[in-house]
Amino acid sequence: MQHEKAKKLLDKFENGTLSESESAILESWYLGWPVGAHKGLSEAEVSAELIKLRASIPNLVQVNRIPLFPRFIAAASILIAIAFGGYYWIADQSSHNLIKNTKNIHPGTNLAALTLANGEIIQLNSAKVGSLFTEGNTIIKKAEDGTIIYNVRSAEPEGKNGINTISTPKGGQFKIILADGTSVWLNADSYLRFPSSFTGNQRRVELSGEAYFEVKKDQKKPFIIFSKTQTVEVLGTHFDISCYPDEALSRTTLLEGSVKLNDKVILKPGEQSRIHGSEVSVVPVDATNAVAWKEGKFRFENENIKDIMRVISRWYNVEILYQGEITHQEFSGSVSRFDEIAKVLDLLESTNTVHFKAEGRRITVMP
Repeated sequence: MQHEKAKKLLDKFENGTLSESESAILESWYLGWPVGAHKGLSEAEVSAELIKLRASIPNLVQVNRIPLFPRFIAAASILIAIAFGGYYWIADQSSHNLIKNTKNIHPGTNLAALTLANGEIIQLNSAKVGSLFTEGNTIIKKAEDGTIIYNVRSAEPEGKNGINTISTPKGGQFKIILADGTSVWLNADSYLRFPSSFTGNQRRVELSGEAYFEVKKDQKKPFIIFSKTQTVEVLGTHFDISCYPDEALSRTTLLEGSVKLNDKVILKPGEQSRIHGSEVSVVPVDATNAVAWKEGKFRFENENIKDIMRVISRWYNVEILYQGEITHQEFSGSVSRFDEIAKVLDLLESTNTVHFKAEGRRITVMP
């Protein structure tokens, strides 16, 4: 590609005026430019234009901070641009094997079980739309879109007010609206314990795993979430909590309002608390990354392969094994949660830093 044409396409990409055909040309150039082919562009020009290009592409997978220059074009083996929501698909033998050996592994879906106070278990994905059960003065219903809704028939609940548990298996997710109007999206391999109606001067629930909350405002009744390492107190706000038992870190990410952790730490929108043992830190983040799963996306930012594979394991319900010395480099990028697992693994494998072998529901990670 000629120097001037390359620069014009990069400028049009940055300005958002690139046509579909020009986009294809630019991506092919970016991914396939061989070492030494930057003749006519200075190192400073190439570096500056690459930074602009990378900043403009939201879906980018990369290994750890590898210097981009002078081997700008080692990018072909280091970077994979997922241009405009699609894939740069490398159809080699490894890809074909992954597709063949994972054909029975599918993405997660709406799966959950509801355990009532009397011990009865309702499989929510197969339950019929309409009234499911009445507990005290609360009617439990399944809406047309599959959401479970707790409706209190009067301001003062009467009769039994027991503790219910909604749980998702690996490969499951579900949405529930609690008796106070709070909406909760539960991620895979998680559970939420809660009363069928909230009495007294607090609204208390218990979480294990991950959930996104949109808490109904009630100045007189704080909403309190108990998990393995923290207590989160809110009056009405939007936030995500990730507290899986098999992860060292517990994270709370705030999108709107404010929350108080362990009676001392106050989060502001765009902040994330990270708790490791007794240590608590607060860092600024792109909060939308933390809730990308609710919108049907995997979104990783400087994550190591083991953290990524834990997420994949939960969503696709697969066992993960490791063989050999696994890379410590980090990955960033975004891909649909509803793609087949072979596409996700192929994308990671195309970085040439990690490889996979699939047997049944077992995925082996190799150098």
